Amino acid sequence: MIDVPPCEACPDCLQTVDIVLESSDGKQFGAHSINLELYTDSFPSVSMITKLDDDVVKLSESADVVLLMLKYMHNQVQPDCDTLEPGLLLDFAKAAEKYGMYPAFEACKKGMRARTSSRPLEALLFKTRYDSTEGIDTLVRQTLSMPMEQVLAVLNNAQDIFIIWSRYREKWRLTFPTYQDLVSRGPTTKNWRSHNSTSGCMRQKLFDTVGVFLKNDRNPSIAEVDRVVATCRETLSCSRCSVVETASDWDEWRARVVESIDKLPKWVEFVSI
Repeated sequence: MIDVPPCEACPDCLQTVDIVLESSDGKQFGAHSINLELYTDSFPSVSMITKLDDDVVKLSESADVVLLMLKYMHNQVQPDCDTLEPGLLLDFAKAAEKYGMYPAFEACKKGMRARTSSRPLEALLFKTRYDSTEGIDTLVRQTLSMPMEQVLAVLNNAQDIFIIWSRYREKWRLTFPTYQDLVSRGPTTKNWRSHNSTSGCMRQKLFDTVGVFLKNDRNPSIAEVDRVVATCRETLSCSRCSVVETASDWDEWRARVVESIDKLPKWVEFVSI
């Protein structure tokens, strides 16, 4: 007969402990079979149990993950996944998906989305594993200037994601400079200024300003290009310039910008290969 540990998941829990779960690192938890039935899709199943011995259900999850799971199986205020360490959050999401704990899984997704800016690599890994690909290009482009050692530290156990990330970065390095060059130069290379003043020419400021607003935008869109150009053309002009770009010049330039944006890498391109 085994010693039955108390329920640690809920303070002052009054339910009867009738099942013992053991984590992969050897910690035992008292649990309630009725909660396992109510709060999970299938728990446990033969494929999820590594060994059944002396009425102890041995699981492949760590103690930290098992405790989180049990907390989400009680009618109480649930742990805030926004504050969990990213590695633990990933492991918890894996377990929540595995056992069909849908509210817990949604909480994991919310928690990782909150890390998009602060931990983009972990958020990328989570998104590729458990979330939709919507917005993934915005996310992955935050990571492209990171040192390779930093990327490997997070994606080391996800070689498929690392390979896609590497190919994405290589294409980015080939295509993004073309976009930057176009938005920095403007629609024509001809000498559009005939007067001698250089420092005071507003036409020069027009192209400089367009470049400042657009060239470092890692998620460029033609809508944003149109907005910036229209605003700059309206506010920055020079009455002394005798050579001014025609509407046709701007249209041709815009078409080249659209083409350069379309050539930027998309995550789904590499996933489908």
